Amino acid sequence: MSTIDQEAHKKIYEKAHQQLKEFLDYYNTKNKLTFEAKLTSIASVVKNLIPDFFFVGFYVVVDELDSQGNKTGNKVLEVGPYQSTILATPRIAIGKGVCGTAWQEAKTQVVNNVKECKNYIACDNETLSEVVIPVFNQTTNEVAAVFDIDSTTLNRFTPFDVEQLEKITALVYQ
Repeated sequence: MSTIDQEAHKKIYEKAHQQLKEFLDYYNTKNKLTFEAKLTSIASVVKNLIPDFFFVGFYVVVDELDSQGNKTGNKVLEVGPYQSTILATPRIAIGKGVCGTAWQEAKTQVVNNVKECKNYIACDNETLSEVVIPVFNQTTNEVAAVFDIDSTTLNRFTPFDVEQLEKITALVYQ
């Protein structure tokens, strides 16, 4: 279970959601922010407001390129905007790791002990829990990106956390 009590969680998530919503409302009244700018803003706010999140970032579905820069015909998740002290895995194939599984299954994945996850891709030795939330393209309803959050706390992600993080993730299309 998390070291932060439920009421504190609620206040933090409310603050993050409100801050992001106000930010996006303000900037979307002038010129719409790009998808990347929204992802960057969300990752930054969530990482800075929630102290035990170790990695907070997005992987974006892109065309895979060969060594000459030509499209291979495959899609991959490529690291997008993120906040962390580590370098992220640059590319992830569909079905690989928690991120690739969230993409393949098009549903949120929660791993409360990554040491027990057979399909886990380790970027570091500190992460103990991970949640990955798909971001759907509103036109095609296909996964366009995934929101990946790692914690150094075992069993960190409760159903309440998932609900709040999904709510924040939905702001991408505000």
